[in-house]
Amino acid sequence: MNRFRTRGIVLRRVNFGEADRIVTFITSDYGLVSAMAKGVRKPSSKLAGGLELFSVSDVSFIKGKGELDHLISSRMIKHFGQIVTDYDRVQLAYAVLKHTAKAAKEFTEPKLYELIASALSELNQPGSDLELIDGWFKLNLLKTLGQQPNLTHDISNQRLTEGTNYTLLPDDGAFKPELSGQITTEQIKAWRVLLTTPPSKAVKIGGLTAAIGQTKTTLDHLFEYQFS
Repeated sequence: MNRFRTRGIVLRRVNFGEADRIVTFITSDYGLVSAMAKGVRKPSSKLAGGLELFSVSDVSFIKGKGELDHLISSRMIKHFGQIVTDYDRVQLAYAVLKHTAKAAKEFTEPKLYELIASALSELNQPGSDLELIDGWFKLNLLKTLGQQPNLTHDISNQRLTEGTNYTLLPDDGAFKPELSGQITTEQIKAWRVLLTTPPSKAVKIGGLTAAIGQTKTTLDHLFEYQFS
């Protein structure tokens, strides 16, 4: 029997038949795993408690013959319950799950699990800055997948210089110096900070939250370009 055990975070749940459910996880050891949870929608099911959204669970599977494995046990380890107390926080958490699921289909990258676990932990903190978390998650997802823009040199491989305005070129993953550019070197520095500092600590850095807010349109455009 090909059985394996790992930690997983539920990305998606789809009802199947009268009592079953197909559950997709991002796992700490095996990347993306989709499994059939038999009878999980029955009131007496022992699996249901470990399949909550916005949770980390200990899960065990039997390898299936096709793409679908079979879930045989689940136990919740950590539930990020504060997320569901705020509508905007829930919407951002759903976006995090969706983007992670899409990225995991195209890239096998163990760090995806660590990133989404950190994102849910940040979102679970009362009073957390959602715009900062959104920017941090997008930048770090791009970094994890090797798609982050060059934040030290421009399109001509010249170091970014103070007092120069830049335009981001998504095709090249680089900045181009332009008088009409919407991005400043100070704002690019803010991006570099978020690649190494979690939002709960970055929020204490003066001016960083404002800089991330000012670059939201550019970052969203880059993110959509990479994941469209």
